[in-house]
Order: sequence, then structure tokens, then C-alpha cells
Amino acid sequence: MHDKAKIRGWLLIPFLGFHIIPIWITYTTGTFIIDLSDGIWRLVTDTGAKLYNPLVAPFFVFEIIANIALVILSVGVLYLMHLRRKSASRFAIAYYLASAVLLLIDFCGAVLILVNYYPPMAEKLLTQVSIELAIAFLAASIWIPYFLRSVRVKETFVR
Repeated sequence: MHDKAKIRGWLLIPFLGFHIIPIWITYTTGTFIIDLSDGIWRLVTDTGAKLYNPLVAPFFVFEIIANIALVILSVGVLYLMHLRRKSASRFAIAYYLASAVLLLIDFCGAVLILVNYYPPMAEKLLTQVSIELAIAFLAASIWIPYFLRSVRVKETFVR
């Protein structure tokens, strides 16, 4: 009976979320890379350019690597959930923690770079990053305790 436990109830929300997350992050990262290749990279990394800042290139590379890591982790969580592995809940918790921490680092980097070097862009981008950060911390504050304490989680992921 436990091996056949279905994913249902509140567990459906993160389960469906882990189907959407890798698609969304891949899309936004791909769009970001396309935007960079349209000349923005040269504008902010060329030492002779007006918008040059030595922090921008490492910051952009960090963002891309962090997003790739989150996609890999979320696909791993999804795979483990489909197999009903006990480790699925630990990996889901790791995803929610990593997402929140990486977005906090992203926010701090954005504040450091945008406010000091690109004030006209700061308000819009910081608002967007602030919303993403709030969502990540809200998700972590809801789903980490759920994955730690839920009877349904314990009954579903038994292999």
C-alpha cells in the first residue's frame, strides 16, 4: 500500500511546482543570455565602455551558474518524487534553501552593483529581485516545515 501512495493533497502543490520550476528558470536564464549576447555584455565588461564595472561579469556568471544549479536540483527532486524515494523530501528542502540563499546573494549583488553604478536601472530591477526573494523565502518557510513534518510526505516517499 505505501509503495502505491499517490501524490495528492497539499503535496500536489510542490510536486506540480517542480514540473514548472526547471522550465521557468531555463526560459528566464535563456532570455538573460540572449539579452547579454545582444551587446549588453560588451557594454558592461569592456574596460573602455561608459557602463563598465568590474563586478558585473562575475555577477552575471554567478547568476547563470546558480540558475543552472537550481534547474539541475529541481529536476533531481522531480525525478526522486516520481520514484517515491525517501530522499525526495531532503532534496526538496535543499532546493528551497538553495533558492532562498542564492536569491539573497543575487539581491545583495544587485544592490551593490545597481545602486552604486547604475542608479537609473536600480528601482525597477531591485523591485523585481525583491519580489523573487520574498517568494523564495515564503516558499521555503511553508514547504520546508511541510516536508519535515507531513505524514503524507512520510507515507508517499517510502522507497
